[in-house]
Amino acid sequence: MLSPELNALLSRIDRVQMLVWTVLTLSIVLYGAVAFAVAGAREASELGATLRPLFYLAGLCAAGLSWVLHRRARTAALPRGTAPAADPPAGSRDALLRGNPEVLAQFDRLPEHERRALTTAVRGFTPWMLCLVLNEAVAILGLVLALLAGTPADVIPFTIAALLLNAAMRPDNRGAVERALGQVGI
Repeated sequence: MLSPELNALLSRIDRVQMLVWTVLTLSIVLYGAVAFAVAGAREASELGATLRPLFYLAGLCAAGLSWVLHRRARTAALPRGTAPAADPPAGSRDALLRGNPEVLAQFDRLPEHERRALTTAVRGFTPWMLCLVLNEAVAILGLVLALLAGTPADVIPFTIAALLLNAAMRPDNRGAVERALGQVGI
């Protein structure tokens, strides 16, 4: 059971991450729409057909890297049987919580085990953002291929892959905190 203070902090973090996730997911859909609007009006190109395998390879690499990084970030947060990661070094606490005095006061009121669990979850933000950027790259590769080839259908597999990856990487800070607390038996 999470304390009310921890739930309040998680709600703030969740709102920001959901906003970022939603905007990036919608941009993937937009890339698909642009491909159909622009590439459909263009003539098919030999260059696109020639480069198609390279685009598929690059998209596959970006998608695979995103998935591997996502899985590693979820499973490597805490090794089994250990305490959650220590509080962030001095100064980074303020950076993690955006230096907002109200938020910092809420953080300081948390019990030690919840503070450590929240720190573990917040540290997952950078790998999560990197995964979303890689997912975006997959969609952009599809858009560029569709524009180069002049065939809007080329964007479809890239868009589907990027959307599926984004769906799998929906923000889950509560789950990360509960996993961190569960691993120390709290």
